[in-house]
Formats: sequence, structure tokens, C-alpha cells
Amino acid sequence: MNLEIFDEVDANLFAQKLSADQQRLLFSKYVRNITLEPFDHCNRKCPYCPVALIDRRSAVKLMTREHLDKILGDLKTIDFAGSICLNLFNEPMAHDSTYEVAEEFQAALPKASIWFNTNGDYINRKSIERLAKLGLKRIVVTLHTTTEHPYTDQQQITRISQFSARTGVALTVEKFRPGIDMRLGGAFKGLKITVKSVNYLEHGVNRGSAMEDIPVVDDRETPCDRPFHDLTIAWNGNVYPCCQFVEGFADHAQFVVGNIGEVSTIYELYCNEMMASFRRDVFGYGPKKSPCSSCADQAKCRGAADRQKRTELLAVS
Repeated sequence: MNLEIFDEVDANLFAQKLSADQQRLLFSKYVRNITLEPFDHCNRKCPYCPVALIDRRSAVKLMTREHLDKILGDLKTIDFAGSICLNLFNEPMAHDSTYEVAEEFQAALPKASIWFNTNGDYINRKSIERLAKLGLKRIVVTLHTTTEHPYTDQQQITRISQFSARTGVALTVEKFRPGIDMRLGGAFKGLKITVKSVNYLEHGVNRGSAMEDIPVVDDRETPCDRPFHDLTIAWNGNVYPCCQFVEGFADHAQFVVGNIGEVSTIYELYCNEMMASFRRDVFGYGPKKSPCSSCADQAKCRGAADRQKRTELLAVS
């Protein structure tokens, strides 16, 4: 959310016990991105990711048909036109259910943009052809590193060149910060393809304090807008305040907002007590509660005018 986009921030975003109509209207106005795990599996255990701390490799657990139907039905009701990201801490290309969900959601929600992040291990010319035919607008390929082969610019440049050769997708450099990250862009039959690599061990996010070796922001005071414009849904239907929480990591269980199967609508979860509390805590400037207190995601000062506006809005909410 950007304050310039809206005339005001509705005080109900910080309130509790709203009517069903209020919940639906609030969700429709503010939610711009749904993060959805169709299944739990990932084929990697990156040293800077919570998946390295839990078992997500031994089996594939799918989101239930009931949960998918409820999410899709509620999004159709409001003619959702935002983005739907089909991954959280899973590798979306590791199971065909991603293609099935992408096709179903894109057909039912023609104004929405269906996309996902992938580690690229399953990407080839054939899979890109398949994705383009589904009508997806974009994918983001992040070429991850390992403990044995940590990030170096030359290594990752070589891997990006290999990706381009394997897929036949020509890539153009969009950003390069030596020792930090690189990003390139290309396209295939209307499918926008972003390929990037980041030195996450030194410049990553600690994922809700799960990754103790990742540098943290001490006593964060800058705002975060994710609990306003995002709804994050894990493979089992559990909803979290943002995408930094991982299903299956014990320390994050206390931050489950609720489950899709236990409510009438997804709007209800977006408007419940825990979400309202998170929004109030991260909206303004000043010390944040744990685990947000050490999070580097979106941790940017946005100027004196932004600080004043947020302070005023909190005072009247």
C-alpha cells in the first residue's frame, strides 16, 4: 500500500468485530496480492531459508479442494484484479498442481495476474511453453546458492548464462550490484521472465526471526504495509500476517491468524483481531513488536511527510 494511492486509510483496518459487508469491502479495497501455497514441497534446503529447518522434502502435501474452492469463490465475488502468487516456501514447479491451479484461477479471475517465484531447477523450454499457454503474465526465477557454493558474482553470472541457453530466453541486465545481487529480464510469448540472484546470507531477511545467522535490523522503527495489501495462505489453509512466516516452523505457530476451513470467508481472516493488531503495530513509525522488530523487509524511511501522515491517521483510528 502506498498512501498516495488512497485518499485515506480506513479506521476499520485497525478495528475488530466488523460486519460481513464491512469485511468484504475492506478486503476488496486494500488487498492487492494473495500469496498461496498449492502444496508444501520444496526440493532445496537453502541455508538462508526456514525450509532448511523443517521437513518439506519427504512428501508432497496438497491444499484441499475445499480450501481452493473457498478462496476462489471469495475472490470471484469481488472480481479480484490484483496479483496471486502461487508460492510461499514451496517450489511451485515441483508438482503439476501449480499448473492446474494457475489455469483454474486465471480462467475464473481474468483481471488477476497469476505468477510465482521459482528456483529454476525445473525450468526448461518445454515448461516455459506450458506456462505461456496458461496465460500467466510473469514468473520470477531466483537462482539460489548453497553452503558448499556461496554467492559470487561470477558463479551466478555463469548460471544465468546457462539458464538462458537452456531455455532459449534472451536476457537483458536490469540491475547489478557487485557482491549483493543481480537481476535480468526477458520474455517468451507474452510471459515476462525475471531472473535474479541475491547474496541472501549477507543481504537477506531473517524470516520472522527464524534465520538467526541473517543480519537483522536492530530496533526497527520504519513502517510495513504487507498486512494491509497482502493475504498469505499456507498449503494447509493457515493464514499469516505476511509472507515472512513459514508454516511448519514451531516458533511461528503463535502467529497463525486463522484457517480457511474455520471461517465463512477469507475476508473474515483479513479483518480479524490479530491482523488488526499487526496493522496497528507496523503502520506507524516507532519500535515494533517481535518478530517485526528485527525484520528488514520494506524497512525504509519514507520521509517526514509520510511519518506525519501516518501519525495523524493512527491518532484518529
